[in-house]
Amino acid sequence: MTEKYNIIVSSKNRDINESISNFTIKLEKPLVATEDEYFTVNMIQFNAIKAFYAVQHNLNSDFQIIIKYDTEPDEVYELFIPQGNYDVYTLQSTLADKIVVSGSMSIEYDEVLNKFLFKDVLQQEGYSVYLKCINSGVFFGMENGVETLITSDGVYSSKFINVSGYENMIINIGGVEIENSVTNIHNKTFQHSKILGIIPVNHIVPMDSITYDNIDGGINFNYKIHNKMIEYFNLSITNEDGIVFPQMSDYLITLQFSKHSVHNELKSMNRKLEDIAIFMTALMQKAGFDDE
Repeated sequence: MTEKYNIIVSSKNRDINESISNFTIKLEKPLVATEDEYFTVNMIQFNAIKAFYAVQHNLNSDFQIIIKYDTEPDEVYELFIPQGNYDVYTLQSTLADKIVVSGSMSIEYDEVLNKFLFKDVLQQEGYSVYLKCINSGVFFGMENGVETLITSDGVYSSKFINVSGYENMIINIGGVEIENSVTNIHNKTFQHSKILGIIPVNHIVPMDSITYDNIDGGINFNYKIHNKMIEYFNLSITNEDGIVFPQMSDYLITLQFSKHSVHNELKSMNRKLEDIAIFMTALMQKAGFDDE
């Protein structure tokens, strides 16, 4: 019989030196499995308030304007979008106020394409103007880490603008090794995953609830754990880029750790095979009887 351990965690009771988005849970009594047993973990419930802005400092606010001269050192302007929630027009106005410091480009919003149009306004020889999103590409409609040459004819965003910011909240578990899950979210190659769940948040308005409910305790997303002893585990909440959310409200999460017996599973499999054999024998006997 499978043993189940339901662990309900409140982030507000974390250690005072830990953040809401990344802290460790220490169990008073370790979970222990024998060599013929193993643990799985399943996220049953998650609940928080969306008490954070679409634009957050040190998460998705930073960009650069780079002026490259033919005969002089590059001039780099380190800029950021102020923290807050925006629509496309307030975002355009805010960005226009920010980039004016360099005096090198303008920004317009094309509501038909849902893209920004950037133009080099100096139009002088001997230099080139580049825009580089450090982590704010979603608001510019551009890739992060890419220097985009801005011309006098204008350059459109390469992607649609998304003023909602990051689209997903990813709940990760650390301190244990998951065996049966891989991901390529953060790399081009698949690697072992520590993701317990992915919750879409781009459609949730500020101060509304972010919820996940595995109401029937379904096991479709049961993750097999390699560890035979679990004394602690870590919970972290990141965006799609693997960056821990710097701002969050406290949350409640329920995890179900289940201990399985390999011996019991083999017995169950043998019973199923025996049932199949009996069923097939009955079919063959019936077929032979019908032929006569």
